[in-house]
Order: sequence, then structure tokens, then C-alpha cells
Amino acid sequence: MPKEVPPHTTHMLSEKIRNIREKMVSFAVQKGINHPDTIRQSQILDKLIYEYQLLSEKE
Repeated sequence: MPKEVPPHTTHMLSEKIRNIREKMVSFAVQKGINHPDTIRQSQILDKLIYEYQLLSEKE
């Protein structure tokens, strides 16, 4: 029987958001804001922020 993955906590998500934001800014400085790597990090960041907002509403 597979183990259940524990749900994210707001603290875990805020750490992930911080890390992805730093990575995105670094890519933007190095590669430009329109580079696919920068855009991908921005998309990941958007999803994490959305997940954080949903989780915050439940708490």
C-alpha cells in the first residue's frame, strides 16, 4: 500500500516560494526576463503562490 504524501504546510510552501523566487531573479539577471528558464520559474512560482493562498484560507 503506497504511503500518503503529507500535505504542504504554509511554512513549507513559503520556503519553496522564497527559493524559487531567488532562482527566478537569478535567471532574470543572468539570462534576461524573457528567457524560457526565467519564465518557467515564474510559472512555478505562480502555482506555489496560488497553492499557498488556498492553504492559508483553510487554516
